[in-house]
Amino acid sequence: MKNILLIIITIFLNITFSYSQDILLTVNNEKFTKDEFLRIYKKNNISNNKKSIDKYLNLYINLKLKVAEAKSLGLDTTTAFRNELSYYRSKVSMNYIFKKELFEKLVKEAYDRLKTEIRVKHIFINVDKYALPQDTLRAYYKALKIRRRLIKKESFAKVAKETSDDPMAKTNGGDLWYISAFESPYEFENYIYNTYSDSYSYPIRTDYGYHIIKIFDKRKAFGRIKVSHIMISLSDNSDKTNSVAEKRINEIYGKLRKNEDFAKLAEKHSEDKGTAKNGGILPWLTKGKIVKEFELNAYKLKKIGSISKPFKTKFGWHIIKLINKKGILPFNKVEKRLKNEVERSPRSEKHKKYVIEKLKKQFKYSQFSVGLDEFYFIIDSTIFKKKWILEKSNNIKEPMFKLNNKIYKQNDFAKYLFENQKIESRIPINTYVNKKYSEYVNSLVVDTEEKMLENKNIEFKYLMNEYYDGILLFELTDKLIWSKALNDSIAQKKYYRKNKEKYIGKWKIDASVFSYTKEKEFEKAIKLLKKRDRKDYSDEYIVSKVSKSDNESFKLVEKSIFIENKDTLLNPVFNKIKKKEIDKFRKIIELKENKLIVYMYKLIEPSILEFNSVRARVIVDYQKHLEINWIKGLKRKYNVRINKYVLKKMK
Repeated sequence: MKNILLIIITIFLNITFSYSQDILLTVNNEKFTKDEFLRIYKKNNISNNKKSIDKYLNLYINLKLKVAEAKSLGLDTTTAFRNELSYYRSKVSMNYIFKKELFEKLVKEAYDRLKTEIRVKHIFINVDKYALPQDTLRAYYKALKIRRRLIKKESFAKVAKETSDDPMAKTNGGDLWYISAFESPYEFENYIYNTYSDSYSYPIRTDYGYHIIKIFDKRKAFGRIKVSHIMISLSDNSDKTNSVAEKRINEIYGKLRKNEDFAKLAEKHSEDKGTAKNGGILPWLTKGKIVKEFELNAYKLKKIGSISKPFKTKFGWHIIKLINKKGILPFNKVEKRLKNEVERSPRSEKHKKYVIEKLKKQFKYSQFSVGLDEFYFIIDSTIFKKKWILEKSNNIKEPMFKLNNKIYKQNDFAKYLFENQKIESRIPINTYVNKKYSEYVNSLVVDTEEKMLENKNIEFKYLMNEYYDGILLFELTDKLIWSKALNDSIAQKKYYRKNKEKYIGKWKIDASVFSYTKEKEFEKAIKLLKKRDRKDYSDEYIVSKVSKSDNESFKLVEKSIFIENKDTLLNPVFNKIKKKEIDKFRKIIELKENKLIVYMYKLIEPSILEFNSVRARVIVDYQKHLEINWIKGLKRKYNVRINKYVLKKMK
């Protein structure tokens, strides 16, 4: 027993010693580790040396002293503080739960897919994503039956027109033409980009229903093109109208073959009035933004300046000229836009769904035999008007599912329905309940993970500590320093009167500055300037006498009141004044290195500035003064201990 006790004590002492070796700082009995300090130091510090560690440690101590003071005043218990911290936590935690790197992969995946366009035909069978199992199964069997017809070599267009729930199938026979990323449901997109077979797919489930898909072609994305066009419109689809339009477009094409100017012909003949006056030039075009026939003919043109043969669309007859083409933009040019698109697109929801399903397994989610049948009866149309009452669920309290060892009952779900009802369009009750149940379970899974984040992710823990300190610090500093300094005009003036010497203006020189290029000009100008007080020579007179006809050789550069540091032209003069090499009695100052002559009418010495002109500076300085005194007081109030052994080892 003694041996066992000795081992336990030794282990305890080792753990305690090891932990104490990690403590860098103690403020008001609260301990802070070197790892916590180093994380913030590395995050905010550019240089990495012993001096900078000492300097930053001092700032770190000041921060922790202020936080200790905020806690002692109870600022961390206020409703405003808790609400703000909760708001930041909810925003930040989502980035950690739905890991950022997975989102980045989705963005890169979308970019890679945009490089390829796939020609697809499909037949769509509509079924709601929250439909009852029997309805989903019925739709699935219907899709299988349609697929069998296609395998037996029935025409795709015919079957699509007869069976597809896509309204466009009646006109396009299920042909979606060439599509790319973001143009179909994510499961649909995954199938076409991950499949190399040209056979008919088994039913592909999306949020909208089932799809039977056939891939016909894959091609490299063309990017963007710029074209100009000439159009002869069709007022109706009669043979007579079509014949006249075709004849006119062919006549124009004949002129183009004789090298007549495309822009002039477009301006004269094109019936697209929006572009005719501009030589027929259209905005940059991308695949899928124009009618199929136009797109086909436009992307066929390979060489800049090449012209298409006349072709027909539902709008009329066209001839196209290729002006420019650009491939897919580099990733860094489209990354921001793609991130926004991914965030808004269903693929983002699919990514979240994947994470939630993973967490369900982690939390051992299991459903009991009690289902949603009772809710199909107690929920009625009042819920769409936000008038459903909770009392209708008083008699249902059976367990529904278990999550992270906690059991959730029917009355818990009923409460969720009651609290989250809103005015919305009516849908079938079964669909509504299924949808809300899925939302309820998912929200609980996310909440469970969020409550455990500090223990699971050290980065999140440190970040929340930063938010905690930051909110407290802002609240207290604003109260004791910023607002006080900003609003207390009496204290501002008192501080100004005590520290007037800090608010002295700049040296000023009232002068005329001349420039010269030749030594003879310099000598002649000096002689004239020495006489100007007696003779009352003006600047213009001196320039005319020295320069004669060459006004660029000797000239007046500027006549003004020059201010120290603001007017760099006279920086050499101001430097000489501060060194006492020039006094106020000096009139002519030679700057031979710059080929300038300064005639000084008056030297204006710096004076103390009026309070109103420096009030902004006074407020900033007063804030610093208050903070210095505040920190001194906090250091007297709270005990601060630095573990010098850890500090030395850390350095």
